[in-house]
Amino acid sequence: MTTHLEKEKTFFLPFNKGNNGGKGNPVVASDYRTSYLWREIWLKDSLVEILFRFVFFKQDDIRDSTGEIIDKKETVMDFMFEEIYNGLQNWVS
Repeated sequence: MTTHLEKEKTFFLPFNKGNNGGKGNPVVASDYRTSYLWREIWLKDSLVEILFRFVFFKQDDIRDSTGEIIDKKETVMDFMFEEIYNGLQNWVS
């Protein structure tokens, strides 16, 4: 999982559990090695917590020619917010 794609510089968050002190994930009988993601990490409450840690709103003042604040502009600051939101809408419904 990552919050921003930057080709070779992309940093992925460490969601692997490890396998006997090594990389990856342990073998899970009759399931995928990554099944813990949807059984533990991507539960509704956990996913909402992850979103609140990585998504924030930026608020800018809009000023007129005299410098007086006449309005405010809010922007969602996350590269993949729309994709995550659409996925959540499909998952929750």
